[in-house]
This record gives sequence, C-alpha cells and structure tokens, in this order.
Amino acid sequence: MRKYKVGLALSGGSVKGLAHLGAIKAFEENDIEINVMSGVSAGSLIAALYADGNSVEQILAFFKKAKFFDMVDFNFNIFKGKGGGLTAVRPFKEKLKNMMRSRTFEDLNIPIVVSATDLIEGHTAYFSSGELIEPLIASSSVPLLFNPVKIDGKLYIDGGIMSNIAATVLREDCEHLVGIHVNPICRQEVTTGIASVSNRVFDLVINGSSTESEKAVCDMIINTEKACKYGMFGTDKADEIYKIGYEAAMEMLLNQGWASKLKC
Repeated sequence: MRKYKVGLALSGGSVKGLAHLGAIKAFEENDIEINVMSGVSAGSLIAALYADGNSVEQILAFFKKAKFFDMVDFNFNIFKGKGGGLTAVRPFKEKLKNMMRSRTFEDLNIPIVVSATDLIEGHTAYFSSGELIEPLIASSSVPLLFNPVKIDGKLYIDGGIMSNIAATVLREDCEHLVGIHVNPICRQEVTTGIASVSNRVFDLVINGSSTESEKAVCDMIINTEKACKYGMFGTDKADEIYKIGYEAAMEMLLNQGWASKLKC
C-alpha cells in the first residue's frame, strides 16, 4: 500500500501555470481528492497556495490582480556586478506572505514538494520541510530576470532549468501520479525583439531538460497545448488559460475514463 492515493506534479510555465487551477477545479468537480503535490516554478506557487487552503477562485483572483511592475524592484546594481538579475521580487514575496496562512511546509493542509535549481552544484534540489516562502520564490526565480535566492548559504534559481516537472520525487509514494504539463513545445511565431526571443529560448531550455523522463514516470499526463500562444506574463488572459486547463483535465478524466480510476 502506497502512502498517497493521488499525487499531482505541476509543471512550470509562468502565466500558463494558471491552467493548473482549471485542472484542479476539474478534479474537485469529479470528487477526486488530491493527497500530495509537487511543483516547479509557477506550479510550486499554485501547489502551495492550494495546499494552504485557498480556493481555486481565490488563487485565480490573486494572480489576476498581480501586475508585473508592481511585483518587482528593478535592480540597477546588476551593471555593477551585483544582484544577479534585472529585478528583485520583494514586493511579490510580501504579497505572497499576506495571501498565505502557512509559514512552513508542515503548516500546509496537503504535503507538497518544491523543486529549485542549485546554481552552484548544478542539480535539482527539493524542499518539503521547514520554511516555505523562500523555496517558493527560489523555484520561481527565472534566471537573469530575477535575482537568485540564497537559502542556507546556497544560491537557487528556477526549478525548470533542470526539469520543468518534478514527478520522480513523488512516484514511490503515490498509487496514481498525474502530471500536468502547461508549457509544452509547439510552433510559435518569434520576432527579433528581446522579449520575444527570451520567452522562446526559456521555453526551449526548460523543455529540453529532463522534462520528458519526468513525464514518463506519471500514470497520466494532462497537456495544455492550447496555452502555447501565451507568453511568460500577462494575467489579462488568466480566464482563458484557466479554461484551457479545465477543459484539458475534463477530457482526460471523463472522455478517457480516468475519473473512475482515481476515485476507486
């Protein structure tokens, strides 16, 4: 008998991570209890906020109110070799702390595992106990755009750099492991502008890591290809992205028969 019946592994994907909320809503409507979660980057934020006891609707509203330039401090010292990123996320960190009741992993209603990349050692690090907020910020710290996060003397950046989904870490403990991949590679028009190129390069990097091998250990994968057209930011499309996640999950749960398997 394994420790958990149903585990969810939530991928990174920046604003496309809001598709996770739609998928979770589909699980709720089918009376499927989520017993454990892992998260990478945006997936770690969704997992933590949900495990904290916030409803899908509350989390969606939180991100819809989030405006990029209100969430960061620009780091002008980067040109002096300080900081490591164009922005610091102190404002977002404070908003996240205000949104969450939990301060440690142990405070959460559902156990979660957060993935980040150890910048010095060059491998994936997993956090599942102790202080909560710093690992969440580390897991979501897109390199060069955001400053690395120091935890216990080590520097960490976005977990998606090594793998955009963290499934292996849950595999042995879960009877059924569901991966939700909101950032699949698909054809995309790219301009020569720095924002367009940077967004595309980041998508290619995180999907060219060990993502496929992580997906392979899942019993079921929910892909949200329709979300490919959205960039890294822009929560004005939040409702559309949410709907894509909801419909993709419903397709797998109902039309492919997974709902009965996950409930029995």
